[in-house]
Amino acid sequence: MDIISRKEAREQGLIRYFTGVPCKHGHMSEKLTSSATCLECIRLDSAKSRKEDWPRVHKHYKKYAKTHKETLNKIARSSYNRKDKQERTQIQFDQRQSRYTSYLLSRVKGRAKHKGIEFNITLDDIVIPTHCPILGIPLDFNKGHSRDSTPSIDRIDNKLGYIKGNIAVISMKANRLKSDASISDVRAILSYMEQHLENKV
Repeated sequence: MDIISRKEAREQGLIRYFTGVPCKHGHMSEKLTSSATCLECIRLDSAKSRKEDWPRVHKHYKKYAKTHKETLNKIARSSYNRKDKQERTQIQFDQRQSRYTSYLLSRVKGRAKHKGIEFNITLDDIVIPTHCPILGIPLDFNKGHSRDSTPSIDRIDNKLGYIKGNIAVISMKANRLKSDASISDVRAILSYMEQHLENKV
């Protein structure tokens, strides 16, 4: 940043200037040419004013929202309808996914408490993929969808609780099939099915 005096800034028609000298409050910042006011001081004063005014503004907004509910809803609908179909669809999906993620977290938290197992996951740990990573079927949480395709949280290692690194979102069908089976259990089931079903094909 070039160092320049206020006089030189005026002569050059600059809106702001930098002297390289801190203001009386110790801020090393640019100053307004018109008033020689430190820009950092202005920013901090504005932030302080917004914080002090927030209770009054919030109270006013709540009162306005209560008496102008229909108008605000109309504005919101108008803004939403201006978006193209693809964008609206994505917004709807994101909203449903956010709600469903909260629902999943609430369910497994209750289950962990009931079973007395460890629980330390948060919403950030729950990522719903588009398809079940086990069966490859699309995951769906819309109304009227198949229960088999519903997203559910699986404990990868059933000896551990709902902890970071030990969960994955899979389909309800895959979770039901996996249940609390071990690798040896799954192999035994596969061997049994191959032995008996392949002979009937």
